[in-house]
Amino acid sequence: MPNLQLKLIAKSPIQVAAANGSKMKSESACLSCDYIIQGHQFQSDFRLLEVQGYDVVLGTDWIFAHGLVGLNLKSREFSITNDSTTVITFADETLSDHKALISPKKLCKLLKKKALGAVVVLNNNKT
Repeated sequence: MPNLQLKLIAKSPIQVAAANGSKMKSESACLSCDYIIQGHQFQSDFRLLEVQGYDVVLGTDWIFAHGLVGLNLKSREFSITNDSTTVITFADETLSDHKALISPKKLCKLLKKKALGAVVVLNNNKT
């Protein structure tokens, strides 16, 4: 990983609510950080949080700053409005070229494990 040489500054503490409902405190930030998402350049201030598994979490403040947003669950795309006029669409890069299907048996196992959600597509093919 490259040395980004970001300057941390102390900030007034804020409490942040995570998606799982837990609360974290942030007392420092990196200001005016340049970054690229799928070829699109951005600059943001980032608050530091102790989370594992993620390099960056773009919160509701980031989404709010980009005006209108769109979410297409079928194609797994997320769109934002940048500079109040330009629509940028981000594709889910974790998708493979083939459809991800699970068997009814696997779905039942997931539900028994109290899975939080599942996407089910039922086809009614009448011949």
